[in-house]
Amino acid sequence: MYSCRNCPVSWVLSEAYDVQPFEFTGPGWLAVDRFDFTAKVPAGTSKDDFRLMLQGLLVDRFQMTVHREKKPMTVYELTVAKGGVKFHEGTPPEQAPETRPPGEMKRDRDGFPILDAGMAMAAIPGHARIRSTNQPISWFVRMLTGQLQGPVIDATALTGKYDFQVSWAYEENANAPPNPYRSALIQAVQSQLGLKLEQKKGEAEVLIVDRIQKTPTEN
Repeated sequence: MYSCRNCPVSWVLSEAYDVQPFEFTGPGWLAVDRFDFTAKVPAGTSKDDFRLMLQGLLVDRFQMTVHREKKPMTVYELTVAKGGVKFHEGTPPEQAPETRPPGEMKRDRDGFPILDAGMAMAAIPGHARIRSTNQPISWFVRMLTGQLQGPVIDATALTGKYDFQVSWAYEENANAPPNPYRSALIQAVQSQLGLKLEQKKGEAEVLIVDRIQKTPTEN
């Protein structure tokens, strides 16, 4: 069963098309007006098939039409910094990590969140951490894209799967540019992992919502 209560359409659209907020454009009400979404999902449905089902739901109920196009924007190029990477190839886990019920996030002695088995990322006021467990660089690029809210281009030529952890601290209430969260993450990636993130002019593919009804069809 898929259920999203009191959700803006933008949330469902992000999940359906696997896009970040900066990767799609549409009317402003997509992020404001809220709906209850409930749908049955057949057993064994893959993540890709599930996304196709959500896309179909948006098309059927909201009469949505979209297209993709490339637009110029600032991108982050990820390269190997001088001196090389500071991590090693990972080892596949012998069994799937145990899932634990949500609870209070524990911190280590430096204030960073302690990631339990199976956790890939956590952020608490002033501190954040990402952990890769036998993941390809493409996975890390996707994580960075979400945290930086901008497209990240992989220019590392790294082809393996890797274990590593990166932690960064930032000023929680500092809103003036440059963004302290992003700046701290960029610095941590270079100092802790030996990877460099550099802003450049480029282009990225975005999803354009051409048409969508504000009132969905009846159940």
